[in-house]
Amino acid sequence: MVCPEKTIPKCTKVILCDIAGTTTSIEFIKDVLFKFASDNIQSFLELNWNKEEVQHALKLLSNKSTKLEEAVEMVKEKTNKNEMNEGLKVLQGLLYQKGYEKDIRAHVFPDVFPCFQIWSKKFKIAIYSTGSVESQKLLFANTIEGNLSEFIDSYFDLLVGSKTDSCSYSHIAKNLNVQPQNILFLTDSIAEVKAAEKAGCQSFLVVRSASQSKVTDSSLNIISSFDELKIE
Repeated sequence: MVCPEKTIPKCTKVILCDIAGTTTSIEFIKDVLFKFASDNIQSFLELNWNKEEVQHALKLLSNKSTKLEEAVEMVKEKTNKNEMNEGLKVLQGLLYQKGYEKDIRAHVFPDVFPCFQIWSKKFKIAIYSTGSVESQKLLFANTIEGNLSEFIDSYFDLLVGSKTDSCSYSHIAKNLNVQPQNILFLTDSIAEVKAAEKAGCQSFLVVRSASQSKVTDSSLNIISSFDELKIE
């Protein structure tokens, strides 16, 4: 459904946001977080190999017994490919915690903080990302604009389902105790927009980069910044 004049639909109760390419630059995810994970996975596993949460993540990473050196290479390879593996996302979240403790600060686009401030007064704000819930919480608690956690009500990751599966958005709606049409989803992915709309959600495609600016599908609602959205 095309929304007139880039307005937040009147029926909206929840604004659901993607992270990479939507609230946060893809470059930060790849060049800072992914690089930190790859650079530090060996020392992290050496120190934490016997911890229950690490062993559980390793079992999710591979269904066979894995030696430390094999696990290190597997994490590096899967991180480089950005694979949607639950065990990988858990390990990345554990690593990112160490990074934020060493003063990594997450990028957010300039419009995110002020819009979250305004939106949170009228709507619930939720996050849906391929990163683990824990890594999402860490990111928004440690941004260049400060701690944005106070504005966010709920977080969802791949445990709720694939972001290109319409059923995932139905599950999120049920979890939030709203109807799908009460959710406005903001993402940089056309496939995710289509999946959300199939479930009955409202949506806007967020086009942050010049490489995305050639989108020509007239059925899509498109914004380049959150502050383009007007509240009725």
